[in-house]
Amino acid sequence: MSLKVAENIKRYRKEMKLTQEELAGVLGVTIGAVSKWENGGNVPDITTLMELANLFNVSMDELVGFDLTSKKMDDMCMSIEKLTHAHQFERAEEESGSALLRYPHAFKVLYTCGNMYYYKYMKYLKEKDSERAIDLFQTSLNYIAQNHDAEINEYTIKFKVAFLYRRTNPEKALELLREINYDNCNDNAIGVVLRQMGRTKDALHHFSIAHMRCFSEQQAIVYNLASTLCETGKCANLEKALELVDAEITIVKLHMQADKISFYQEIQAVLLITKAQVLSCLEDLESMENCIKEAYRFIKQYDETEKKCSFTQVYKFDFTNGEVPIHNAIGEKALEGIEEMFFRNMERKKKPLQRVWDCWQMIKNQEEGK
Repeated sequence: MSLKVAENIKRYRKEMKLTQEELAGVLGVTIGAVSKWENGGNVPDITTLMELANLFNVSMDELVGFDLTSKKMDDMCMSIEKLTHAHQFERAEEESGSALLRYPHAFKVLYTCGNMYYYKYMKYLKEKDSERAIDLFQTSLNYIAQNHDAEINEYTIKFKVAFLYRRTNPEKALELLREINYDNCNDNAIGVVLRQMGRTKDALHHFSIAHMRCFSEQQAIVYNLASTLCETGKCANLEKALELVDAEITIVKLHMQADKISFYQEIQAVLLITKAQVLSCLEDLESMENCIKEAYRFIKQYDETEKKCSFTQVYKFDFTNGEVPIHNAIGEKALEGIEEMFFRNMERKKKPLQRVWDCWQMIKNQEEGK
């Protein structure tokens, strides 16, 4: 086993944003003493170690840093996780009790045990399990600086706590979900709670935002996925890309009114150009040209219309009364925006994309009478 007192004192001090002078002042020691602790030149006495552990909100084991102890803690957490996944909650609860007794200030133990009660609640829906999970999750947030798992963070913990509050305290669930509703990522979950509370109008508002967000994001995903499949050059992948883009074109038509000039024309143009790129890779140049012609028609139609409808005016499933602004990433002039998109990608100098660009330029010149 090995001690890590020096590096731990320095790490926890910095996490609390304390200078050596400030830490010395809190403990009533000299700056030189703190410096020696952090350089490994000296070790605090047992009383000072206890004061440091209390100040840093960690256990003595964590502050001292026994490798053997850490391994034991990891083993206990792994055992609890395995029992939880196997739905052996009685044994998992017993081991959680032992782990919490031994490591009451360890983030990993608190989170693992909270997770066990979280899944136990989902299986049996007993309020006491929900309350225990909430308590452990909230306590774990006090020690989140100890966390080294990239998949666990303050957001994931608070989201689980909000889920647990849905039945017992929906107002608290809403408060938490709104607190972590970054870029409207929780609108669907907020809608679920509001519907449960009988607030149908508010629920529809949030469900609508969530739906529009997914709809908008899907366009970018389809474009990137299809373009990446093209780069593989494999025939099977190209066929899948073609199928993917065709499906998305249909989805857009089903979600938006095609008889009004709006963002609809720009979306369809981008999808048609993406399809043209796939067709170019498949050496179907006639179909590629037809796609480019249709895309160009959409773009000219959009740019030549002065009064355009907003996204929410043509989106069939908007229940926000047009209150949600949708950012148009292509720009005010669709033709310029589309060409800028091409120029960015032309840096790759791929032959299929070059053919699409040449075809676009040819049709553009024909339309402009050059």
